[in-house]
Amino acid sequence: MTKVVQNGFFVLARKDGVPGVYQTLEVAVTVNNRILATAVDGFDGDEKPYVLLPYMENRDIAWQKVPLRRDGAPTVDPVTGDVLDNYVMKIGPPQDPDGTRAETAADHGVQVVLDTNVGPIHAQPEGQTYPVLSTNFPMAAKETP
Repeated sequence: MTKVVQNGFFVLARKDGVPGVYQTLEVAVTVNNRILATAVDGFDGDEKPYVLLPYMENRDIAWQKVPLRRDGAPTVDPVTGDVLDNYVMKIGPPQDPDGTRAETAADHGVQVVLDTNVGPIHAQPEGQTYPVLSTNFPMAAKETP
């Protein structure tokens, strides 16, 4: 059975850049270990998060496991006092020189999973993804005579 805990995560996935010139995809994940430990029996607070990124393979969508790296020291929620672990993953040139990975992720979303001592914990129900927000800079409009 797949373990899904939706309220122990904050996920932000976004792409930016200039369409047709360059695209960057960034996924940031914040994990609240107290919430996860309450929701999942035996969870010890140690996680290794990764993102499943969609890509095109022979006209079908396939998913690639990409690890997230720790983004600085843990922070503390100012309201609850909970310790928060922060992670990030960025893909852009040269890993994605033409922006197709970012565009495919924008079209299909991303999935976030934690490898833990109690098995994988998913941040979204099976078959669902987190949307990728676009902060693209539009190309300059041409003046018409």
